[in-house]
Formats: sequence, structure tokens, C-alpha cells
Amino acid sequence: MRSKQASPNKTPEADTLLSIDEVAAHCRVSTETIGRMVRDGMFPPPERFGRRLRRWSVRKFNAWVDAGCPGLLNDEDTFQK
Repeated sequence: MRSKQASPNKTPEADTLLSIDEVAAHCRVSTETIGRMVRDGMFPPPERFGRRLRRWSVRKFNAWVDAGCPGLLNDEDTFQK
């Protein structure tokens, strides 16, 4: 059975969460690049559920995109950890 992927381009429910694979696919980068961007303050950090499970809120992801992807273009806009 295939799981249905959330799309940050559509209006999802408020608590829809994206995995790192889904975030990377939407950004068209590797999961390693997403991890590096989070570490370097260029991408919003994920919500943590336990020790290993990390997910991004679709609402926060869309807000980051709508804000012009702060942190990607210049060092002044780095995402606060």
C-alpha cells in the first residue's frame, strides 16, 4: 500500500508533517543537503518526536518558501535555531 505524500503546494491540514525525503523532493535536493542546510541555519529545523523521528510542518515549510527561502541567498537571513 502506498502512503499519500503531502504536498506543500496545496492547502493541507494544519498538522500535516513532511519527512526529510519529502522535503528534499520538494526542494529538489538530497537529504544530505537538507541536513547540511539545517545545520548551517539555512533551513528551518524539524520538529523532533523522540530521539530519531524528525518531521517538518507543511505550514512552516510553506511559510519559509513564502518568505523567499531566508538563509539561502545571504548570510544575514539565516534561520534562527
